[in-house]
Amino acid sequence: MLLINMIEDIIITEQITVPPNLINGDLLQTIESIFQSSVIDRCNDEIGYIMELISIITIKGGNIVGETANVVYQVTAKVKTFKVEKEELLKAIVYKIDQKDLFAQAGPFRIYVSATKIANRYKYENGKYVSDTDSIELGKPVTIKVIGKKLTGINKMIVGTIL
Repeated sequence: MLLINMIEDIIITEQITVPPNLINGDLLQTIESIFQSSVIDRCNDEIGYIMELISIITIKGGNIVGETANVVYQVTAKVKTFKVEKEELLKAIVYKIDQKDLFAQAGPFRIYVSATKIANRYKYENGKYVSDTDSIELGKPVTIKVIGKKLTGINKMIVGTIL
């Protein structure tokens, strides 16, 4: 199984609401700023984690909402995402380790691996998991197979196993 490049550029459309007090000056900059604050650093299972705005493609609408006088726009943009699927392999850096589990970081994702999901060839000794040929320790890279994920809003948690 190969490590897969999970970073890709995709097109998304989001509804952006601009309060009336911000409808002045550079409207494009205002819309872009609101888009970034509402979309960037969010994630879901379908598109993954949205890392950055590449460009605004179209802005449609400009409909005024009744009592609030907010203006609603449909913004289509190209964004850079980091998407992970079950069964994929990730290179991650271990940041917490004990005899019950370990935690690692791969890009924006925190990864949890229970000690029961670490291959039997590894034994916990002196703050690390060791085998006859290698070890898993703090600050070092490890390859993790994704067995579950919860990507909602700002929650970026993956559950993995070490083969």
